[in-house]
Amino acid sequence: MFDEACEHSPTGHIITDPEDLLGRRYRRGNSESVRHLSVRVRVAEEEIKKYRLQNEVLKKTVAKMTKELCDKQCEIESLRKAFEQQVDDLQHQLSKKERELPYLHSVSTFERLTEGWDRPVSVCWNLYELLLLKLLQDKISKLETVMSLLQGNAGLFKTYEPPFSFLDEPKQETVNAEAQTDDWMLRFVQKSINAAVAGPNVVVKPLAANESTNFERCEKLTEEIAKLENEKFFLITQLKLTRNKLENFELQEAQKMSLENRLVILTEMNECLVKENERIKELAASKMAGDSGTMEEKRKIIDLTLKCQAKVDELQVELDWKSQKLQEQLQINRILSTNLENVEEQLNAGDCEVVNVIENGAEILKRYENEVNELKKKLAQYNELPDPSVKILHMKMNPLQTAHQEYKEFQAKKKRKL
Repeated sequence: MFDEACEHSPTGHIITDPEDLLGRRYRRGNSESVRHLSVRVRVAEEEIKKYRLQNEVLKKTVAKMTKELCDKQCEIESLRKAFEQQVDDLQHQLSKKERELPYLHSVSTFERLTEGWDRPVSVCWNLYELLLLKLLQDKISKLETVMSLLQGNAGLFKTYEPPFSFLDEPKQETVNAEAQTDDWMLRFVQKSINAAVAGPNVVVKPLAANESTNFERCEKLTEEIAKLENEKFFLITQLKLTRNKLENFELQEAQKMSLENRLVILTEMNECLVKENERIKELAASKMAGDSGTMEEKRKIIDLTLKCQAKVDELQVELDWKSQKLQEQLQINRILSTNLENVEEQLNAGDCEVVNVIENGAEILKRYENEVNELKKKLAQYNELPDPSVKILHMKMNPLQTAHQEYKEFQAKKKRKL
């Protein structure tokens, strides 16, 4: 039984011969074999987690599709009720027209017996009545077919092609034939009216009143036919929309079935992976060297080994992360040390420049001090003169200003000569 389950392993970690996988290598003290086994167990656990997440997602999707399915069923039920109401209304109209039909036949018979010239008008009136009744009967039969189709779809969730063709666009030949028929009927009515007007001069007043009544009825029938045509167009549009909704509903139903099948497959794979993980642990416990300890103790040892391995992996990841941070910090420190060296070099160069400036300033100060001392000596010589006849001469004009004025006059004379 174990071999049969291993042959259908979904991951392929367990082969037909377990001795090839769990042989003498898996002994106590062989760290490589235990690590290899722990890696396989961890891989199986990760796959179990992944399939569990997929299982949850598929459950949510199935619930959503079920809700949409219920909404579509409610819409179909509402459309079915609306169509039933329209069928009842049309049947009521048909019964009303059928009750009026004997009266119209009696009126036409009376007209044929009394006056022969008014017969075309009566024939036209009867033709319109028959045409209207036929149109109502066709409409009711089509709506009953649609209702039967909707009732069948509500139970089987399938899309059927309707047995009638008015859902499609009408052919050009049919449209032309109907237009020609309508034109012929209008011309026939007009000719009949003209013939009635151009008939004998002896006209009885009740016949004229009957003629006006017939005209009014013809107008009412024309309006009613137009109204029924509008209702027919509206119903055709509603049926097209219903067919599109049914097609979308069928597509969603197929998607739902596909998701349910996928959910079943993933659930089975998840169960197989869980069983496989348990078998791997049992085989590892059974292949451990030594007879000391029970199977539960061996399983505890394997679980502890897996936990330690997981902890080691976590510490290794943390160590790698901290090593990376340390490398980044070292790189930042190298950049900062390089910048510090550059700043120190610039500072030393600035100190040298400051020393040179200070030395130059000291030399200039010394030179000025020497000049001041010389001037003081000369001033002392002038102060020591005993003759009081020495006077200070004050010039009226500055020689520089005089020279500048003479230069301006020379330039003005030169311009005048030119």
